[in-house]
Amino acid sequence: MATHVYWRFLISEVMDGEGEILSVSEFEMHASIGGADELTGGTATASSATAANGNDNDNTTNWQPSGVTRAAPAWWKYQFAVAKDIVEFSIRSANSFPDNAPRYIELQ
Repeated sequence: MATHVYWRFLISEVMDGEGEILSVSEFEMHASIGGADELTGGTATASSATAANGNDNDNTTNWQPSGVTRAAPAWWKYQFAVAKDIVEFSIRSANSFPDNAPRYIELQ
């Protein structure tokens, strides 16, 4: 892949397939396979709601789109201080809401 300052997760469907509430406990991006989480020192934004819970290293909090559009499609974006080459990512769903985990995800 190429280096970019902005990287975005585009989530188009949740696991239950019904378009219900989307919930993510933690996003991670890695510059090497199995490497450290690179989501430090930058700024997270999202299509709706506060993006901070998406990378706060706290599995008890969740990022969820807010308001009427609490379901997919939705996006969560991160702006790095310097351009990064992201080669791997992971997403943890909320343990209490596994059906609300992302099903279709595109890293842009």
